[in-house]
Amino acid sequence: MRTSYKDYKSKNLDAFLNQCMIQLNELPVPDLQLLDARFRKAMVDCYRLFGDLAFRKQKRGNPRRSPVNRALFEVWAASVESLSPVDVQRLEAKSGTCANVFLHC
Repeated sequence: MRTSYKDYKSKNLDAFLNQCMIQLNELPVPDLQLLDARFRKAMVDCYRLFGDLAFRKQKRGNPRRSPVNRALFEVWAASVESLSPVDVQRLEAKSGTCANVFLHC
């Protein structure tokens, strides 16, 4: 994306986000396709790592799935998207233990 969060200097978050949306809407098709591919890969990788509990703040001992947590979605999606395939494989190998730490708060 052309506008980095590091460029946010004022106290007007709405104006900053509106500018980001304007830029997103003006992206050429190849750039949109690249963003789409990166997003889809991140979603697949999150599912590989966290399974059906991805983006959910699960309470210990509660067998029901909690609703998707927006903050977890944003942070995990952005974090996982930046991982290399090797990093995802390493985490997936440990996901039985790592996921339990993150999901059962």
